[in-house]
Amino acid sequence: MRTHLLLLLVMLFASCKSSSGRGPAPAPVVPISEPEAQALASELTGALTSCDEAALARLVNWEWMFRTAARASGAKAKQEKALYEVLRGREGLGKEFLCEGSSQIAFVGLRTGAQGQGLVYRMDSETGPNYIEFSVGKEQGGPARCLDRHDYRSGLRLSELLATGPRLHADVEALAKIRASLATAPREAFEEAKNYTERPSIYALAVVAAAHIGEREYRAALGEYEKRFPGDLSVYVQALETLSALGEYQLADEALLALQAGTNDADGLLSARVALLLSAKNFSLATELAEKALAAHPEQQEAHYRLLEVHVLNRNFAGAVAVMRLLGERFNVRFSEEGMDTSHPAYVELLASDEWSAY
Repeated sequence: MRTHLLLLLVMLFASCKSSSGRGPAPAPVVPISEPEAQALASELTGALTSCDEAALARLVNWEWMFRTAARASGAKAKQEKALYEVLRGREGLGKEFLCEGSSQIAFVGLRTGAQGQGLVYRMDSETGPNYIEFSVGKEQGGPARCLDRHDYRSGLRLSELLATGPRLHADVEALAKIRASLATAPREAFEEAKNYTERPSIYALAVVAAAHIGEREYRAALGEYEKRFPGDLSVYVQALETLSALGEYQLADEALLALQAGTNDADGLLSARVALLLSAKNFSLATELAEKALAAHPEQQEAHYRLLEVHVLNRNFAGAVAVMRLLGERFNVRFSEEGMDTSHPAYVELLASDEWSAY
């Protein structure tokens, strides 16, 4: 559906006629207060999880976003104004662009950085943690509203996706070309991506490409990215999957810690950190983190299961059985041999242990 809408925008953009003159510029916005941010986040979370189109139309300043998209399109003045008018005439953009996957989001908090204020949401998936940041503000005398949506995994902002025009087409082609060569020709991908010094979503691929080349190159590319785009956290999400796949667990953990510091989401990233430490066979730190999480949140079953997994993979079967007993006491959970994941050798060993027999 999203691809279909973008193609429709392309066709409308190409065919729409307009009088001369540029499209209107986005109105100036001012920061919002913490109470305003909390109230907006509460309403936005409900609207996203239920995909309430009417609420999204009220909570998002689409007019501001349309003006931003038209100005960023790279089009000539007449076409820019035409694109703005096309966007204003569209309906259902909230459902098309904001609701996908939003049933799994968790609000993290208000973030203030070099790009202004943003409401940060975590969106976990099988490929790892991701964050969606809604930049926020208000026009003079107006209500607090969302101005844009930044997907950390893709690095793209919604206003960029809506900016149908020469710039978007060039970006799409560049992204496809660079992504295709990241693993097979990382030096070529690096050289190509680093030319996009004003496009963080593409420049971030230079950092990902550098990870394929070596640690020294990765650190240098990341440092350059951080200087060019201060406060932009999307590069860490984009690099994380590659670093983990390459077995660069120390660098991957550094990326997670940078995300944690930037989003203030230590609890939300704990599972990802523990999983990473287990992959690196750093059982000592994984155990420490999992034990701290359980002590802080004894009401959460997830915290118990996380520590249980750490103990089993570390072959600490006495610790594993102790957590099983806690789950029984607190949540009436009872483990059986049939319910164990015997595809993993550690669980087979657990079932053969004296500790399991005593349990």
